[in-house]
Amino acid sequence: MRAIAKFVSCLALAAMVWAEDAQPSAQDRLTRAKQLYTRDGPKTALPEFEQALKMFQTSQDRLGEAVTLGYLANCYRKLEDLNKALDFAQRALHMKEDLGDRDEVGKTHNQLGLIYWEKADYPAAVQHLQQAIEIASTAQDKALEGSARNHLGLVFDERGDYKQSLEQYQRALELHRSTHFERGEGDTLGNIGGAYLL
Repeated sequence: MRAIAKFVSCLALAAMVWAEDAQPSAQDRLTRAKQLYTRDGPKTALPEFEQALKMFQTSQDRLGEAVTLGYLANCYRKLEDLNKALDFAQRALHMKEDLGDRDEVGKTHNQLGLIYWEKADYPAAVQHLQQAIEIASTAQDKALEGSARNHLGLVFDERGDYKQSLEQYQRALELHRSTHFERGEGDTLGNIGGAYLL
C-alpha cells in the first residue's frame, strides 16, 4: 500500500512539474496574441496581449514589455480608442528610447504618426513620421521607411497637399517593390488612386 501511495505521490509531483513546464512563456503568449489579432481582430487578441504584458513585467523583460505596449496601442487604435492608443504608444516609445533600440523607436514613431493622423493632429503626425523615416533611412530599413512614407502621404492628403502626398506615395511604392512587400505595394497603389480621385 505504501509503495502505491509513494508511486501516486511521484506521479502527482511529475504532473505538477510538467504542468509548470507546459505554461506558455511571455514570448509564447505574445506570439499567440499576434496570431489571434491577425485571425480574429483586436478585441479577441487584447486579453492575450495584456497577459503577455504582465508576464514580461514580472520577468523584468523591458524590451518584451515595450514591444507588447506597442501592440496594445495598435489594438486600441483599431478599436478607435485613440487616447488609450496614444498612451500605450508613448509609454512604448519612452521605454524603447531608454533601451536604445533605434529600430523599435522608429516603428513606434511610425505608429504614433498614424495615431496622430487619426486624431487629426497633423503637425504631430508629420513630426513623428519624419522621425520614423529618418531612423529607417539611416538603418536602411526599407519596409519601415515605405510604411512611414505611405502614412505621411495620408497626412498630406488630409491637408490638401496632393503634390507632396503623391511624392511620398511614389517613394513608398518604390521601397515596397524593392522589398517585394505586396500588401504595402497594394495599400500604396490604393492611396495613389485616392489622391488622384481627391
